[in-house]
Amino acid sequence: MKKLASAVAVAALIIFAAQAIYYKHQARPAGPALSATDRQTLRDAPNSDLNGDVRDILSNLNQESSGVPAVPGAAVAQPEPAPAAGTAQPGLAQQDTQDCSLATFLYGGPLESQPATLHDYQTKRVCESYGGKNYCHDQVRDMSANAVIALTGTRTTLPWERDVFKVCLQRGLLRGERVKVHTIVASHHYKMLRKPSAGGYRIEALAQGKLRTNPDPAGISAVSFGNDAANGLVLTLTDKWASYYQGDKTVVKVALKMVKPFAFDPVAFEQELVLPPQDSYVIRFADYAAQFKKPLERGMEYFVEWGFKREGKVSNGDYQKSGATMRAMYP
Repeated sequence: MKKLASAVAVAALIIFAAQAIYYKHQARPAGPALSATDRQTLRDAPNSDLNGDVRDILSNLNQESSGVPAVPGAAVAQPEPAPAAGTAQPGLAQQDTQDCSLATFLYGGPLESQPATLHDYQTKRVCESYGGKNYCHDQVRDMSANAVIALTGTRTTLPWERDVFKVCLQRGLLRGERVKVHTIVASHHYKMLRKPSAGGYRIEALAQGKLRTNPDPAGISAVSFGNDAANGLVLTLTDKWASYYQGDKTVVKVALKMVKPFAFDPVAFEQELVLPPQDSYVIRFADYAAQFKKPLERGMEYFVEWGFKREGKVSNGDYQKSGATMRAMYP
């Protein structure tokens, strides 16, 4: 009986509190107020006797007593004091953009890029208060600067090599003006020296040593593939940079395949051929007949998928996939 009486008393106090809060938030005359004793009784009620709705009401009571309006199910944040009426309140930068430009240097070309004009669009939120209401708008500033990149130091660039840099301008309210240089492709190690100049920046890329770069993917090309009466199927390649690779090795990977309609083209022969660098390479597949996976079939068409890499001191050894030749019939 005591537990039942306690539960009835708690329920009555809850209804009483709900009415008070309802009247307050509906902008109506305030409902009956809870006495200090009733509030304490409600707060002291065992948690097990309260469901989720009751706990929300208790939370509202606690927030009312602290002077903070309650919003059920939401976190409560302390409001910032409003600026004085008629005064502007500049905000921090909301967005900083960066503008970038590429500078490309080719073999035998100029060692200084053309000036690139970089823009930085900086957005600020500015708010003003009139009559107790805030009015905000975005304020955009366009700032620009010129940037020039120059290659300096001792360089030994090869004909197929290039150097590519990306220079970016970015400003911010808190960090000031900033220029970044990114190396995209380089034939040398470079040390970047940024120097302010009239209306912008001069960036000097000081060479610190040679890098082994990718070989020219077009350095070796297929001249012909066909059937020779004396030698059978023959692939002829030409190498326009052979003179730069003396002492290194040229590795040509070939896969001789038979054309098989409506099916995968079977591989008759596949191998990496290590050759000394020379102006042309003539590959006679009859010389490798003992290594064929299956004998060539007369009257069938064949083609070669091929590629190459350079091994030695000049290039980095990355494989260059060159594609496939035209088809040729094996008589």
